[in-house]
Amino acid sequence: MAIFDFIGQLAFYVWFCSALFWAIVNVAFASWAKEDMRIWGPVGGVFPILGFITLLIYHYANKANKQEDSQATTGAYDEFASSGAKSFSDSFSFSPDPFGAGSGEYATSPTFQGFEADYKDDSNKPWIFRHPGIWFFVASILISVAFVVSLFLTWFTTIDEQRVFMEINAFSTGLDFWVFVSVVTVIGSTLFSAKGPSRVGAVVIAWMATWWLLLSMASLTARSVFVPAIDLLFQIPNLIVKDSGSGSDVFEAFAFDVGAAWYVVFVNSLLLIGASSWLISQAHFRDKRSSY
Repeated sequence: MAIFDFIGQLAFYVWFCSALFWAIVNVAFASWAKEDMRIWGPVGGVFPILGFITLLIYHYANKANKQEDSQATTGAYDEFASSGAKSFSDSFSFSPDPFGAGSGEYATSPTFQGFEADYKDDSNKPWIFRHPGIWFFVASILISVAFVVSLFLTWFTTIDEQRVFMEINAFSTGLDFWVFVSVVTVIGSTLFSAKGPSRVGAVVIAWMATWWLLLSMASLTARSVFVPAIDLLFQIPNLIVKDSGSGSDVFEAFAFDVGAAWYVVFVNSLLLIGASSWLISQAHFRDKRSSY
């Protein structure tokens, strides 16, 4: 199958980007599950998929043990309470207001004049329109625009038997569909994080970003292997054209170089991975603050 041929020819890039993606998945889940991200992140990277499965088993097994311990503690407390033990409140009486501060000049807290007028409460705005969410919103717009611009740049350069060069953009390769999917994914993840930083949105972004990172790294560093490999996977028209008359392995035209679009895609993939990691960190710190 084409997918296995693709993985075989670009094995190092597939392994590297897969390890990066599953490390992000483990960090996102560990943050949500309140597990140690410093341990489970590297585990997910070193053991893709298997590391995530191990994290799931560990988390839910640990959660079940804590529930059993909590139930045992609650049962012991109920047994002690029902035995007729007398609490301290039965023996001693404390006044909730021993100094009689329920009235008088100290009954109400002082107000600070002028502070309320200067303070602007923007808590009713969506998170992506407030600091620090506004940075993610701006970044998502810039990345989406860069993807759209890349559609019109050169993706491949071909040469035929007459040594005629032809530059191919995304619309001539079929990759335009995946570029549009990427733009929709970025916009969807932004909307998904409207009320707050979303770990699910971060994982979706990371999945898309690591795919583009795989393709762009291979295109810029292993072009001779990348061109036939990507043609096998995506069946790109006009990329490699065989001589239909002779039926031999002689090509009428073949791609010998990649274009500037892959540089844009490479930078976009790095920015998206950074945005995904930043979303997870914001969600983690937000949960941490709310627990205090």
